[in-house]
Amino acid sequence: FSESCAVKRAMADTTMSDGDITMGDASELERLVLNAKAWPTEVFELFRRLLQNVVSNPDDAKFRKLKLSNARISALFAETGAQEGFQALGWVMSGDALELPTSIGSKDLGNFEFVLKQTNCGPPGDLLCLTVLRGALKSKLELPSNTLFSGLASKIEQSDALGRIPRKRQRVLIGVPPRPLEQTFPQFASMTISELGLKAFKLEDTWEEMVADLRALRASFESLLSVLSCKKTLQDNFDFLLDSAKALLKSRAMKMDQSELRIARKCFAILWPPVAETRLARLEHCAACTPLAIPQKNEGQDGQDVASQFPLQVERADLFNSAVSQIQKASTEELRRPLQVTFVGEAAEDAGGPRREFFNDFGRSCAERKDLWQTTPAGSLTPVTSVTLTTAVSGLSGLSAGSVFHSCGRVYGLALCQAENAAQEQRVRENATIQELLAAVTGDDEPQAQQQKLLVGASLARPFLRCVQVDAPESLEDLQAELNAESDESSPDFRGSTAFLTSSLSELGLEGQLTFSREKPDGTVVQLKPDGSNQIVTDATKLDWLKFMLRNELVESIEEA
Repeated sequence: FSESCAVKRAMADTTMSDGDITMGDASELERLVLNAKAWPTEVFELFRRLLQNVVSNPDDAKFRKLKLSNARISALFAETGAQEGFQALGWVMSGDALELPTSIGSKDLGNFEFVLKQTNCGPPGDLLCLTVLRGALKSKLELPSNTLFSGLASKIEQSDALGRIPRKRQRVLIGVPPRPLEQTFPQFASMTISELGLKAFKLEDTWEEMVADLRALRASFESLLSVLSCKKTLQDNFDFLLDSAKALLKSRAMKMDQSELRIARKCFAILWPPVAETRLARLEHCAACTPLAIPQKNEGQDGQDVASQFPLQVERADLFNSAVSQIQKASTEELRRPLQVTFVGEAAEDAGGPRREFFNDFGRSCAERKDLWQTTPAGSLTPVTSVTLTTAVSGLSGLSAGSVFHSCGRVYGLALCQAENAAQEQRVRENATIQELLAAVTGDDEPQAQQQKLLVGASLARPFLRCVQVDAPESLEDLQAELNAESDESSPDFRGSTAFLTSSLSELGLEGQLTFSREKPDGTVVQLKPDGSNQIVTDATKLDWLKFMLRNELVESIEEA
């Protein structure tokens, strides 16, 4: 059945009285109930047992701490909505575990009791005999009438006669003509088979259809990503999936919009992670895709290259505004053409020099736009966190900050794609070796003295670049590394130190001074968690505070830009 339907399932008709809830938003708990009912049976039963342990033994500390290193707990938190659901129940992260604060006593467990009540499906009920059509095969399954749909999915997964189809690849069709179950029952994943009225249905394996689509290059990266969420499919077909993803990328390299590109990155993060061991292979595939971005040479009758160029006329005294106003109007096709830069009032032809000068000066001009960009302690550029995408930008009539950031991204993209010298302007043949590609990009085929590197004047901050690449830092270790990369070596940020992790707040002189809130440069206060300004950070919650703080500062505050 379709995973996307499970994610988007409708809210069931559940009711709450004011006395049922002691903390957490009611809608969050209702969502938790729906999510939990859709989880695999063994995960669902573990979830209920964890809650029941707390309700039955509210003062027992061992039931109030869940270690994420435990394989079963980790599997539970991998399910849709699990982590958010536990947080709605009052659990908080503490290092590598989730804990229920001691402030939540036996009298504060109304929400636990509500979730247990709503996820109790009652007695098993009478056995129902279901007829399953799988191609030309007809099989029978017997299940209690109060079995949740996830229980049926588990039964199918265990059936040799039905091919042991993993639950994430199952598609159930009902009616005449057969139609996906979710079209009739949008909330099917949280319903029992008796509520669904199932007696007979057609079963399909979505993998069979996906294989045909991948081979014919009809698949989308979105459908590929859904397949990758099935661990068994990924393990059994890894080489085929990687080869298919490469072929799909090559066929769609110049057709993808931003949304599809983001999804493609997620696919490759799973199949081809950016680590040192895969770097050469990834570069070689880039070499194969590079010619797709280069317009084909178009020769006129006299043999001269008449391929159109993208002319950019900029004013040296107003370089930022004059460049952005033209770049934002250009089509993608125009941006792919060879760039021809002219400085207004100057006669120099662009044989490479004006182009290099433009990119160098543009980066510097970004640093001068204090309303849009700010510099990190290390001198890199990152967006101003107080600006909103709808803010009007001075000097650029009619353009919002969002449009200007988009144009800046285009300029930095042009800097990556444009040739540095005459050697780079030669076309790279499709079967070029990685050495030939790198030589064309870096000019390594020229004497060192003749090389003229293209500079961008001011580099972009590492955390911001990772957001652009849809690879935002997530773990505390990763966040600290990015913070340190943009810190001044002579004055390091104490939050990136090992001492902050290992020392107590008292030893750091910070006891009672930190709250779960962050004041931005413009004076506005961000709540890192509900009512964070009134929650004092303790040694038990110090790591949570650090992660929330760095993620907000390095990722969330600049994601829109």
